[in-house]
Amino acid sequence: MAIAQEVKFDMLRRLRVADYVTLSNALCGVLAIFSSTHQSFVTAHALIFLGYEFDRFDGIIARWRNETSEMGKQLDSLSDLISFILAPVFILCSFGLRTGADQAILTFFVLCGVARLARFNVTSHLTPKDAHGKSLYHVGLPVPYAGMLISTVVAVAQWLGWKETLISRVSFPGTWAEIHIAVVPMVVLGAGMVSKRLKLKLDGGLSIPASTLVIFGACWLAVPPELLNNIRQLDVTLQSGRENLIVIYGGSFNPPHKGHLDVLLSGLRPELGAAAVLLLPSEDFHLRHKLAGSHPDFFLSRARRADLLAAIPKIPKDRVWVWNSTWYPLKPFMETVVRLTQADVFKVAFAHLVGPDNLDLDNPLENYPYELPRMVVSNKARHVAGHFREDGRPAVWSGFGEWTRSEVGDKVNGEKEVMLWICTGMGDSHPERKGYYLQFAKPCSTDINSTDLRRDLIQAHSLNEESLNRLNTEALLKLLKPVLGT
Repeated sequence: MAIAQEVKFDMLRRLRVADYVTLSNALCGVLAIFSSTHQSFVTAHALIFLGYEFDRFDGIIARWRNETSEMGKQLDSLSDLISFILAPVFILCSFGLRTGADQAILTFFVLCGVARLARFNVTSHLTPKDAHGKSLYHVGLPVPYAGMLISTVVAVAQWLGWKETLISRVSFPGTWAEIHIAVVPMVVLGAGMVSKRLKLKLDGGLSIPASTLVIFGACWLAVPPELLNNIRQLDVTLQSGRENLIVIYGGSFNPPHKGHLDVLLSGLRPELGAAAVLLLPSEDFHLRHKLAGSHPDFFLSRARRADLLAAIPKIPKDRVWVWNSTWYPLKPFMETVVRLTQADVFKVAFAHLVGPDNLDLDNPLENYPYELPRMVVSNKARHVAGHFREDGRPAVWSGFGEWTRSEVGDKVNGEKEVMLWICTGMGDSHPERKGYYLQFAKPCSTDINSTDLRRDLIQAHSLNEESLNRLNTEALLKLLKPVLGT
């Protein structure tokens, strides 16, 4: 009787350079899954794109070094399963496609992907090859193409702020068959992967990177039309011969409260002379990360927070513009405004507006989402004694010169209500760096703690994310009236 002998298999010694490149593809897929759980879909897409490049080059390296092996073949399929099948499914689930019917379709997509990879491993040698050993065509839709298409669509949706629109389109709501319309194309992609009749003659090295770059390039240059429509509603007159400030006040605003309003309205003080204030609610993924350990049930989407801020009566609509899109078009928008106004011989500069608790004296210009050469600090809602010296002047910021006091402003009972301090950056820089400090003689010192506020609202009204989403803007304003001070 024959006795099977033990076969020793030293995996680490059998791994070749091409195999490590293949494992890098799997690593990108795992990191994309982690990114999707934090709502960072653009990052997840970038990782899947990088994984695709590793998937392309492992075959090139293997043929160049003559390192093709059965183990490399299996590693390649398993890595593709992680990066282009499982990671896109995790992205879609995190995006919000997770009803029972959604999950059934996503499961179908995964099973089709697994079946295609298995068929490829068995039949790839039957496909005609060119002189370099590369297949002349693909039988069925390759899994990297399907995975990249999914991650690109989701990333673009987050980029342009279309997430809420896509998620809101549901068929058979409230029934066992409730399904998001956005998940239906997954059936087509799954069927395409296992199709025998579909034969694609595409050079993935050019087609996928080129199409992805074109899509994202167009998104980077695109400014949604509703943003341009909203700016026409502002009653702003630019003045020649001086710098016209447009102040950006960004924050979570989850929920907005009296402290936010105090800081916002201080940005419209005549002492500062800002032309307008732009309110910038934080991105959903940024807010979820911030709330991870701090009452995450009280979550308002970026679109809901923008609508809520626009509806607060105390905020002047002719001077304040609520940015109701995602962060990403903001930078090209600012650059465009500066160029257009320069053409008309006006000087416009954008500045961040923050409370003193968000100011770092060592890095005073650092702020989300983009660092700007101007920073405005207001102590209207909170006073930080450490920001001032014994002689009453603000503490010197790192990299900036001494403060000078502006004489602009009215006096109340012989005393100025607000003192504006101005400093400039040291050394040559373009554009010139400036700091502004609005020092109120009598700060409100509301010192509202947003964490405690969310906790109190949850306990008082039995709130969670689902019940909050059922409330319309008017109901939310009524709920928040005590904390808004309106």
